[in-house]
Amino acid sequence: IKVRSDQPRFLARMQYLAAARERQAIRLNKPRLHVASDLILLEMAADPPASVEQIKAIKTLSPSNELAKLLFEALQEADAIPDELCPRRERKEQRTNILLVELL
Repeated sequence: IKVRSDQPRFLARMQYLAAARERQAIRLNKPRLHVASDLILLEMAADPPASVEQIKAIKTLSPSNELAKLLFEALQEADAIPDELCPRRERKEQRTNILLVELL
């Protein structure tokens, strides 16, 4: 899943949500995007729902009670881990072409 945020807590939520979706997709023998879209997971990681009912109310998701509970539990687990254990995203150093810079 392509993310644009470098915030460790957001990345932890995405990691846990993606893992929960993957487990559910395997259990149901369905493609992961039929369980929940990447966009839904990104929105949930950025602005986590406060309850299972809020997840069930997402119209574009239409989750079962089981999926809503799994996603909510994944968010709770991600928020429970200490900040120092949250994943970090390393920035790639931009390599500049010295000749191009000199030409410009």
